[in-house]
Amino acid sequence: MGVVTDMRKKGLLPVLCLIVLGLVLLVGCAPAPVDDVPEEVLEARDIAIDLSNQDGIPVPQDAIWTARIITMLPGYTAYQFSVTVEGVKWTIDVGYPVVLDPIYDVSIYRDAEQVWSGEIE
Repeated sequence: MGVVTDMRKKGLLPVLCLIVLGLVLLVGCAPAPVDDVPEEVLEARDIAIDLSNQDGIPVPQDAIWTARIITMLPGYTAYQFSVTVEGVKWTIDVGYPVVLDPIYDVSIYRDAEQVWSGEIE
């Protein structure tokens, strides 16, 4: 009992809580391969590809994308799609709040440089 009291007096308990929270967030953000991506996420990705191509950014349309969950927190999920075509690595991040009819935040990267971003309803 004396140890807990001493930790509170010294302010160590809040620090330990922050460390635990940081570890939980870090584990939640670790990329995890996934085969089953929600159809709405795939549609948001494909719409973003179409829009970027209309804006003159030639993102591959018929590529076979590898999907990963990059964020899975209470209330928010994000997927990352990647493919390498002709030596160029393309990455698309699609994130959304877990609500009815979310707005999807989409960012497209070419060799780690962001080339397009937008919101898809």
